[in-house]
Amino acid sequence: MAARKHLHTYERKARSKTTYRCIDPECTHVAQKWLIEGKKAICRFCGRDFILDREALRRKNPRCVWCSDTNQAKAVRASSFAAPLSPKAQLAGEHPLPGRMKLSRGEKVYRRIVRQLLEAGWSLADAEDQARRCVEAAERWNRERAEAAVTQRGIAATKQ
Repeated sequence: MAARKHLHTYERKARSKTTYRCIDPECTHVAQKWLIEGKKAICRFCGRDFILDREALRRKNPRCVWCSDTNQAKAVRASSFAAPLSPKAQLAGEHPLPGRMKLSRGEKVYRRIVRQLLEAGWSLADAEDQARRCVEAAERWNRERAEAAVTQRGIAATKQ
């Protein structure tokens, strides 16, 4: 039986580091890692189309950058977080389910502060503004503390 013509959702076969198969029960597609690198596939976790790269093919279940927790994925998510949503950005591959996306610590704190201020009776605009200022102050404090630690290490190293 021939493989069905569709976008595949891959899974690495047991006992093999280089062979992947489509998980659709009606599809018989099996391919080697180097043959599917750069091809389009479907993410198992969000269902979005993505291009298979080496980073995705290191896993048993390849996934898109939005569902991954690698340093590359974190950098992509961080750079796109500040970008305004536009039709072009949505076509470029924005995650279809933002709630499933892993949030940074700062974003989690920001959302928690906004939620608490809204429960306390603040307006949405005031709550968002106050939360933004709190997160910026915390980031500034962390940056200053890290710089002080580096300076302190430099002083300690010169004394020895």
